[in-house]
Amino acid sequence: EFYSEMVPLVRRALPAEKYFVMLSFMDSPHTPSMDWLAEKIAADPESWSGVVHDSHLYHLFGDNQAPWTKEQDYCKTCCRDMHILRPKKAAVVPTIVGEYSVATGFTGWHEDGFLEKNLHNFLSLWSTTGSVVGSFFWNFRILTDPSQPMKYLEWSLLGMIDHGYLAPDFAHVADTSAICPGMGADVLERCPDFSNSTVEWDTRCELQAAAAGSAGVLRLLAPAAPIFV
Repeated sequence: EFYSEMVPLVRRALPAEKYFVMLSFMDSPHTPSMDWLAEKIAADPESWSGVVHDSHLYHLFGDNQAPWTKEQDYCKTCCRDMHILRPKKAAVVPTIVGEYSVATGFTGWHEDGFLEKNLHNFLSLWSTTGSVVGSFFWNFRILTDPSQPMKYLEWSLLGMIDHGYLAPDFAHVADTSAICPGMGADVLERCPDFSNSTVEWDTRCELQAAAAGSAGVLRLLAPAAPIFV
């Protein structure tokens, strides 16, 4: 396998104390690649030290099924995505979220505080998932068409800051000590029950309204068929 041959060679040139080696996999769920990487680390810790699982996490490319609501994205981040990042071997395999975005594929991302809450939820998920050692917003900057300044603006972190949709220090001052703190203390009680199901990249998610005095109704929606665009 390419990774098996390449990683020891790269590690000889780039020491683990200075460089991460990020390996990206397209499996869903990530259990097979996590298991494989855990075995490599255990068998040859010197060569595989500092090698991290590179997970790309988007709510797009078939995961954004119409009709879309903001609550769907909140549910995915606060309830579903933790299962994507926490396969069985996650405890011994460090993970970097090599790409993520607040883009949804729908309009309305800049309305009613959705942008800030959506990004806040993501940052809290990375912070509270013990195996995650870093994350990269995709992209830090893109060049937009001056005649259509809002088109694809949600893909540009600096663009959203320049247009006043995000404060420059937003990521530094946001409370990320708990999962989705802006969603209320009962957010996890409103999550679907994924305990007896296989969570994939496009498993649908819907927050349930908590009844007074109850823990809320748990509901699991079947995964949508993959659609690549």
